[in-house]
Amino acid sequence: MSKIFLFFCLFLIAGLGFSALSYDCKFDNVCSLENLEVSGLGMVENCRQKNKKFVSCVISKVKISNKVFYSKDGSTEQGSIVNNKGYRDYRGKLLVEFYGNQRYKFGQIIRFEGVVEIAQNFSDFDYRAYLRKQGIFAVIKNSKNELIMKNEKGDFFLSKTDKLKRFSIKIKNLIAEKIDFLFGGNRGLIKALLIGEKDELKEKFALGTRKIGIAHLIAISGMHIAIISNLINEFFAFLPIERKKVFVLIHLILSFFVLMIGMPASALRALIMSFMLGFSRLIGRKSDQNLLLVFSALIILIFNPMYLFFDLGFQLSFCAVWGLINLTALIKNIFSKIKLDFNWAKESDKYKSLFVVREKIWEVIYSSIAAQLATLPLCYYFFGYIPFISLIANVLIFWIVFPIIFLGILAIGFSFFSEFLAKIFAFFCDLGLIYVKEITFYLSEFGFTGINFGHKNFSYFLFFAFLIILFFIVFGKLEISNKKIC
Repeated sequence: MSKIFLFFCLFLIAGLGFSALSYDCKFDNVCSLENLEVSGLGMVENCRQKNKKFVSCVISKVKISNKVFYSKDGSTEQGSIVNNKGYRDYRGKLLVEFYGNQRYKFGQIIRFEGVVEIAQNFSDFDYRAYLRKQGIFAVIKNSKNELIMKNEKGDFFLSKTDKLKRFSIKIKNLIAEKIDFLFGGNRGLIKALLIGEKDELKEKFALGTRKIGIAHLIAISGMHIAIISNLINEFFAFLPIERKKVFVLIHLILSFFVLMIGMPASALRALIMSFMLGFSRLIGRKSDQNLLLVFSALIILIFNPMYLFFDLGFQLSFCAVWGLINLTALIKNIFSKIKLDFNWAKESDKYKSLFVVREKIWEVIYSSIAAQLATLPLCYYFFGYIPFISLIANVLIFWIVFPIIFLGILAIGFSFFSEFLAKIFAFFCDLGLIYVKEITFYLSEFGFTGINFGHKNFSYFLFFAFLIILFFIVFGKLEISNKKIC
């Protein structure tokens, strides 16, 4: 029954993905206003400084003024009145670019004016699909903007979800302020680890993490969700609360955290899988990890089918987890034949800790190889580069990520009560951050850290994917046959 449901989910995923490839612009979408000069209102989702002169803002809940629209060729088009305020509601978001350094906040209402355009693709990048993935269907460049309503006065624009998101952004900004106060030059790295904010990461460090294959340790992913979930679970273990209530509280907190960091695909996947895995344990049912993985992908794609083909984070996250689930055990069996014999350490109390450390190191190696194998085709196709030094880098850095996150959370938590204790925790957290940076810079300067193909070839992409599937099928069958013999 589970296999039937698995294939049913895969069939739906394929259908959702291919439906996203073909999109027709409907009359009530902002893209239908292409080449028309319009004025309207909208709610700010987020703003970013594009360069020193321009700011770009994502605008939702678009309302276009019921006036004559002027097109580039001089012709006109009359809008129709839909609401009694002389504005027509349009679906989809606008990317509004304007001159200056004004950074509007989420929930603020602005008036904009300009010519609506459809984004143009770059030579090797589908920029239009990238925007559509975020719900953005048109662009207004050199817009004339005006802030007309602040958050408090514009609440009639906001749904309950918007108000919750606005609150989560306030919490995120408060945490960012605490980080700025507690941490010095390493605040960019701890912000990336705790709240998914990468704007302050130094470019040299960011390039180094990609070069040595540890970018997944810096980005908010399933590992971070698992760490936070375990910390919350340990906290509630000391309180007299029922197991069911603890489960609900943990996932409410995790849901708020994922909302706060912007709901990246990897965090959404981890949240959904964590909820389903925890729920199955709560009711005493066994769970199939592959089924949970596919079902979580289906849930995400129902809300945004564009993720399947146009979100690299989604693709890397699901491929890596598939590798961890299906390839780790196979790789462990292969490596078991070449591992050094440490049974003497296992049997001796004096050297037992040595045996435990050795096993932990091998677990990191197994999982690193499994994840790298599963994501190898994507790394080649999108980056033209496959890092081989990532095995060493993961062993050297993986173990310290948990202490850094734990100490960072303690430092921020205690900053609300005791500045002295907060700075003590921040000091030790800083030592871990310095260690991560130094290891990253040192390894990234090696002469050979991986293979740089310098070009993309779709046939090679298919070849790598075929090798991984073949590896899974062949060694998977060997493992099954060995179990039968035994």
